[in-house]
Amino acid sequence: MRTTLLLFVLSLSFGVQSFAQQRPSLKTRIDNLADRILGSVDKDELFIKSDKTFINEQDHGLIKKIVMTNGFPTISMVGKETSHKFWMLVQLCDQDIQMQMAVSKHMSYLMRSGDVDKDDYAMLTDRARMNRGAPQLYGTQFVISDEGAVLLYQTHDLDNIDARRKSIGLSRYETYEEKIAPAIAKKNVPVSDADYGSYSG
Repeated sequence: MRTTLLLFVLSLSFGVQSFAQQRPSLKTRIDNLADRILGSVDKDELFIKSDKTFINEQDHGLIKKIVMTNGFPTISMVGKETSHKFWMLVQLCDQDIQMQMAVSKHMSYLMRSGDVDKDDYAMLTDRARMNRGAPQLYGTQFVISDEGAVLLYQTHDLDNIDARRKSIGLSRYETYEEKIAPAIAKKNVPVSDADYGSYSG
């Protein structure tokens, strides 16, 4: 009897291990998906939005399935790098504003415990607001005008942008602008103070 039970437990254990080996972990699935998609994406598109579509219908379905099954993959779930990769995928899913808004809201709760990157949260929040035609809050999103100029997208109460950024632990807007300046310069179109908040989308 004991021998039979032992054999059963061992076979069950082996079966679970085999299943786990056959089904890639969430981290592995995200890494594989992100590495395949993001390898051909201009990272400037994360904050300088164009009319290009980077996420096809099939990949969008995979991204949405991960969100529906796991919520947003946090740092504690998949590690900082993989969590950031998944954020990039959602950031580029401009065809699914509802998903972007839902993930942004979820991240707002997770951010309190430090389980998501606050810069990622701010950028996705601004992206989702921009995609639905609302002013952004944190000044992370730029657009290309019809004339080809890179402009800061319309921003709510621009005079108090640093207070909003500080409230979630972000650096001053000026520091952020300096960080992305090389990408702006690469397009050979300087962003002037007169352009701030002037583009309504």
